[in-house]
Amino acid sequence: MIKIFTVLMMVFTFNYANDYKSFASKMNYHLNYNKALELAKKENKDLMVVMVANFCPWCVKFEKLILEKPKYDKKIKENFIPLIINREEGNFPTFLDTPIVPTIYFIDNKTETIKHKVVGYNNRLDFLNLIDK
Repeated sequence: MIKIFTVLMMVFTFNYANDYKSFASKMNYHLNYNKALELAKKENKDLMVVMVANFCPWCVKFEKLILEKPKYDKKIKENFIPLIINREEGNFPTFLDTPIVPTIYFIDNKTETIKHKVVGYNNRLDFLNLIDK
């Protein structure tokens, strides 16, 4: 029983480790902080950083039920440069390190400071209110 559980967890982890990249490709989210920041400065938009992890079912739910919806995607891209980062892979500034995922950061493009931070899963209405501010 333990072996079956272990194998299932490994399969799920491996699949999600690649799924966030598929999501990024499909939705035109950036995967590199520095490149996204450069574009944010050029377009004078703030960054919206979605921090995820391999083991996180709430991250997948947030992507599928909220971020992939055209209504939210349009608002995000009008106001922000979207970036998705897998916490377990590193390659991000230390000030974005968090033990809880999903975490969404809204980063000022000029000062690289956190304007707002949302920890955990957000429902659609809460998220829409957040990106409308």
